[in-house]
Amino acid sequence: MLLNKMTTNVFDGAVSVVATDSRWSWVVGDKLVYLDDTGFDKIQVLPDLVVMYAGRGDLVQAWRNYFAAVPRTLASQPAETKEVCVCIIDAATGQFVKSAGGVYTVFETSRFGGSGGAFACGCWMDNRDALRAVETAKHSDQSSGGEVRFVDIKGNGGNVKPLHPTNVLTIDMVNAALHKRGQVMPIAKENKILNSSVPFKMAAANDRELEVFGEKVANGELPPHAPFYGMEREWTPIEKEELNDALTRYGWK
Repeated sequence: MLLNKMTTNVFDGAVSVVATDSRWSWVVGDKLVYLDDTGFDKIQVLPDLVVMYAGRGDLVQAWRNYFAAVPRTLASQPAETKEVCVCIIDAATGQFVKSAGGVYTVFETSRFGGSGGAFACGCWMDNRDALRAVETAKHSDQSSGGEVRFVDIKGNGGNVKPLHPTNVLTIDMVNAALHKRGQVMPIAKENKILNSSVPFKMAAANDRELEVFGEKVANGELPPHAPFYGMEREWTPIEKEELNDALTRYGWK
């Protein structure tokens, strides 16, 4: 069954590769509004950790800020955990550390998230290639798209780099890019991907619903999403406790 408003997150534990799609999206009526390749990645590279995200854009922003902050304090952790998930990998060993929020498909030492995760897992089981797995999911999951972003931890490769502290991309920049290069397409029906899209600016000129939606995005009222299974629930106390126990091993106090 095809599910919309999702994303594709993969941690290939066999070779320590983290890979995601780069699409951020909204659902407006029967339309999918989206932006690809914004630079606001679902992967964050820290000196000792690689963090993979999904969820509501402003909450992903809050958790990215938290993980990057110095000093590392548990008390400054964002309070809101509904509609966001994190998956943490050790940057030295390439091993899984902990995840919180969301529902992952787990196969051997690997994890696959989002509606595209099931497609990605099937491909990975056949080919053992995280990037190819995300590409495959993009063809089956309408809300997965754009360039595949990845970090090869053991191979010291990838196309996601630590962002310069004075040149940080934010979710507000994604919102601001909507009118310039956002796209609109019909939401898939009967499990058929409809790849025809038009520029958001053109579509909004002839659609009052899209025009109002664009105004709300510009005002910061409607952050984009990279949604996942389990978005509707808060993290459990056990999840929070186990996450914090893991973080103390990396200098959070």
